[in-house]
Amino acid sequence: MPAAQHNDAELVAECLEGRWDAFGRIVERYQSLICSLTYCATGSLSGSEDLAQEVFVTAWKQLPGLGEPAKLRPWLCGIARNIIGKTLRRDGHEPLQGAEPLEAAQGSVAAEPLPPERLISKEEEAILWRSVERIPELYREPLVLFYREHQSVEKVAAALELTEDTVRQRLSRGRKLLHEQVLAFVEGALEETNPGKAFTLGVLAALPLLAASATGATAATAGAVAAKGSATAKTATGVAAVGAVLTGGVIFYFSLLGFLAFLGGCIGYIMGRAVQQSARQLEYVSRFWRSLAVGFAVFVGLPWLLAFGLRLPADSHSGLYHGLTLWMGLIYLLVPAALALWLLRWWRGSAQTNRDAPGPGQTTRKRFFLWLAFGMLFPAYRLTLWLLMVYPLVFDQLSVPSHRLSGAEFQRIVTERKDAEFKVTQYKNGSKTLSIKLPEGRKWAIFYMPAEESTLALLAENHIAYQTYVAGRDFDRLGMPPRFLGLLAFFVAPAGAVLLLMRPGRREFYQQQIDPRQAEKAASKARKAFRAFAVSMALALLAAAIFLALFARWGTRTLSAAEVPKIAAEHRFARFMVSQFDNGSRELRITPRERGIGPFVAPADEATLSVLAQQGIPYSTIVQGRDFGHGTPSPLFLLVCIVMLTTGAVSLLWWAGKGVKPWSPAFRAGFLVVFVLLFGASILCSRDRSNTYVSTVRVKVAEWSNPAFPDDETGIIESKEVLGKVVEKLDLNRKWGRRWSHWLKLTPDETLEQIKRFNLVRVDLIPLGQTGVIEVSVYDVYDNDGQEAAAVGNAIADTYRDYRNHDRPVAQIMEAAVPGQTPLPRFKPAMLVIGAVAGVLLGLLAGAAAARWQAWRTRR
Repeated sequence: MPAAQHNDAELVAECLEGRWDAFGRIVERYQSLICSLTYCATGSLSGSEDLAQEVFVTAWKQLPGLGEPAKLRPWLCGIARNIIGKTLRRDGHEPLQGAEPLEAAQGSVAAEPLPPERLISKEEEAILWRSVERIPELYREPLVLFYREHQSVEKVAAALELTEDTVRQRLSRGRKLLHEQVLAFVEGALEETNPGKAFTLGVLAALPLLAASATGATAATAGAVAAKGSATAKTATGVAAVGAVLTGGVIFYFSLLGFLAFLGGCIGYIMGRAVQQSARQLEYVSRFWRSLAVGFAVFVGLPWLLAFGLRLPADSHSGLYHGLTLWMGLIYLLVPAALALWLLRWWRGSAQTNRDAPGPGQTTRKRFFLWLAFGMLFPAYRLTLWLLMVYPLVFDQLSVPSHRLSGAEFQRIVTERKDAEFKVTQYKNGSKTLSIKLPEGRKWAIFYMPAEESTLALLAENHIAYQTYVAGRDFDRLGMPPRFLGLLAFFVAPAGAVLLLMRPGRREFYQQQIDPRQAEKAASKARKAFRAFAVSMALALLAAAIFLALFARWGTRTLSAAEVPKIAAEHRFARFMVSQFDNGSRELRITPRERGIGPFVAPADEATLSVLAQQGIPYSTIVQGRDFGHGTPSPLFLLVCIVMLTTGAVSLLWWAGKGVKPWSPAFRAGFLVVFVLLFGASILCSRDRSNTYVSTVRVKVAEWSNPAFPDDETGIIESKEVLGKVVEKLDLNRKWGRRWSHWLKLTPDETLEQIKRFNLVRVDLIPLGQTGVIEVSVYDVYDNDGQEAAAVGNAIADTYRDYRNHDRPVAQIMEAAVPGQTPLPRFKPAMLVIGAVAGVLLGLLAGAAAARWQAWRTRR
């Protein structure tokens, strides 16, 4: 006992010096005692641990007031009994388990167990408390603590300040009071519920939140965050990985790769048919692959050899690396130029095939195959690297997270996962990204988050080392050209693969040119393949033009300084953003939340910003080179791009149809019918019958709940604690169930699922240092006047304010939501793009089928 008291005094002194690890040892020493006391009073395992965490968090805050550090144990017990008494008086009843009949207790198995600790089921917990509650508290506390302290009478006596004989007597009396049929179960269950390492880490995870502010969060909130931190941050595997992969950007990326592979396959097929026509066509194809082989060696191999073979540092040879970057970029001019030159030669010489020319000799065939192999070498290498990169994801070797880490989850990983690998990547625009790699058996889970100063400071406080990779020094030394070599490989490699599959190296392959009919047949097939290639390129260009036309901000209006106050007053709930460019100029962009209005652009001078300050309108600031790379293109520039894309598409279609007459009456009828049907259907599908209104409420926050992670406020607003109360307050279960489920009342989980599925609530943060403004926008697609959207937005703001102001006033409503005056557009532009592209493609197929059917009937 004297040694323990001496250790307690030393640990308290170390805690007062700010050492969290010392308080962790205090928690490990007395967690069984405090959890046993709270469990004996509450009868709930989870509730007892919540109260115990509240005890330790309260002790951390009140530790400077401890007069006698040697009496730490009775001081903790006193805090525990005070909190237990307040909790019971507040609830006004005994634990629910005590009032619930044993026959009515239902168990539920956890959906995801938390190894290595074991959680007993609700049924076992009910049986446990049903057995223990019958014992008087005089015997209950020693009995519970005895089994949690590995059946040590000495530890129980020291914890309760009793003699060992007294403990033995009370244990004997307590055992007799237990029923013999449940005695064995109680012993095992109590041992399994002993708090472990996760409990200690959960308490420590809450302490940085208290240390970061003057008063800290409330004890209940910190306990909830710590408990959540010990049970979350699970990596997404299986279906979650597939859901993370199937995002819009990744789908577009893989679609682009497939489109490039299709185009390359068409080129390879055309080349295979071209070499069947004459020896001259074989020479043209050989020149193309010779150009690619030499180009890859000179424009790609040489820069890589100088940059990485000689190991020249990038910081001391910046001029050399800049020149190598420009030199490597020439490969993107060489490949299209070589392809265009070969297509022009083939197109002109295809109709003038020299039927009397002798076949290629053995030397010509070997030279052709040699240049083809050299031209395929680098694209095949890049394609193999890409497959090796994608293999872990496709075969579930890499687990991709489906959500961004919150502050509590990141702190849990920092304090608990000693096997985590941290890496900071700094890009050329100044932004930094922190990647966290966690081993999960044979798999890896990788999380990404911004590497801010607070995040790196937390790593430094926990003495965690991390590697820093700087763009231009450790990676990406040659800039942008190497990034798109994979796309180039997806075009070149399929072309060579299809050409090789046609076996151009065998002697019999060239004997067909002796027969003029075979040469004509090969030329006809090559032209058909080229038409497919040209039509595909034209459709891609048209899709890009339609995309730019639909999603460009054509209504951008430049405001003068005198017009800013009026526009700001009319659109108070718009997004106000100041962009600071590299040349020193600043621009204010006002983007109304109602689509079809604005945006408005004005100079961000002192007069303009003073207007926003006078009207109390918050705005965010982004810096070029740190937050974004390039400015938003002007409508005039987008118009020029659209004209160029459309002209290119029309030119390709004209070139592909030159010399043929596809516009027969049957072809025109089939094309127009299919195109009109599909495009008309897309117009109908893009229309939304209901009006969609948006209402926005602003909440001013004097202090973030986690200063190191302001984005955690989004998780609080979208949590079940806040949205669930809003749903219950407005009775959305009944209102929305009447609309969706034929007058059936929805469950709270179903209502929350509908909110997330349709993105009815959007949260935008405007950090202003330790303070900031939160904008909550609610979209209502079921009301005809927007009243419900405003009601939901104000209810969310009120609930969030009450949640944050539990301890002291932190949040206040800055501007309440008002019903939207203008409904959002009733159509989805993406459906028009899909309908136009599908209408052209399927219309061409239908027209060709109709023309063939007409020709068949004419022959009959």
